[in-house]
Amino acid sequence: MNKIWNHLDHLSPEEQWGDSSKVSGLILLAVDAIRDYCGWKFYIHNAYALGGHAIDSYHYKGLAVDGHFDTLIPYDIQIVKVEEALHDLQLGNFMGVGIYPDWNNPGFHFDARGYKARWGFVGKYVSYEFARGYVI
Repeated sequence: MNKIWNHLDHLSPEEQWGDSSKVSGLILLAVDAIRDYCGWKFYIHNAYALGGHAIDSYHYKGLAVDGHFDTLIPYDIQIVKVEEALHDLQLGNFMGVGIYPDWNNPGFHFDARGYKARWGFVGKYVSYEFARGYVI
């Protein structure tokens, strides 16, 4: 087993979100830190798994996760808290973040692409700002 798991407080290789052995420690450390900062459990739906993503997806590189926070905090406030975490943890200029307010459990995509990228989906691709203001 990869030793990265010894350094994570909130994630486990036994979770069912793809082949955990192919997921980069970089994205795992970042998501674990964001989860710790926000104080809400983060459920990963998908990390490294074949199919369902764009051909050049960071998921296939082991550098991305999709998931949602387990909290009763409204999604728009979750976005603000995630943005605060990215800033305070000095991750914001190195990560891609997608927001998905119309998922069954409104959620996030995080990736360790090495530069800042933001987008949103509300049924289809929309601007980050539009998705950020979308009322569920």
